Amino acid sequence: MSKSSEKAYEAIRNGILKRDFSPGFHLREKDISKTVGVSRTPVREALRRLAAEGYAEFVPNRGVFVARWSSRSLSDLIDVRAELAAMAGRLAASRIRREDLDALTKLNHAMTRLSVRKDPGYLTKAAKFNLEFHNIIFKAAGNEWLILLMRQTALLPMVHGAHHQYTADDWRRGTEHYRELIDALASGDGEWAAAMLHAHFHASKHALLRNKKAPARTPRRVR
Repeated sequence: MSKSSEKAYEAIRNGILKRDFSPGFHLREKDISKTVGVSRTPVREALRRLAAEGYAEFVPNRGVFVARWSSRSLSDLIDVRAELAAMAGRLAASRIRREDLDALTKLNHAMTRLSVRKDPGYLTKAAKFNLEFHNIIFKAAGNEWLILLMRQTALLPMVHGAHHQYTADDWRRGTEHYRELIDALASGDGEWAAAMLHAHFHASKHALLRNKKAPARTPRRVR
């Protein structure tokens, strides 16, 4: 993918993740080309990639639009991820190392500070720390298929952009779950760890469904 196509791809994807472009929004090549500062060819390439990844959809004789995800689809997907995460917690409790627990604690402290201070761009930073947090647990579980499935579903747009929809209260609740999860892992109690991850994913699901019903922001120009 050329630099111009990558530039267009990142601009459009960020707009979708941050809900600047709401589901069903018409992604017009001409407008994107003008605002991003690239020709229409790399924009077209970027839109094809976004459609292949599930961020957008082609409608015959109409153009490209931001993909629509139903509440049912979102709920079903997180239900699956919750079961996989619980399995990861159960396995990790007997295999996780001390240095992993220390890393989890540091990451959770960092997310807690970000949710309290709410500095510009804190959601992006918190989402990055959150991904690292989960990856440590999945790796500790030692099941390569579980890791693969969680990573694949994490790349779906309605999951990847979820953290941009969380409120400060959602983040605070999440870090509280993580504190207890770390205690469960440190004690070697797999059922406790599984229960905490299961509960955490379901709490996240209801937060996302709540925020999904909230009015989307007025779409703005691509930057």
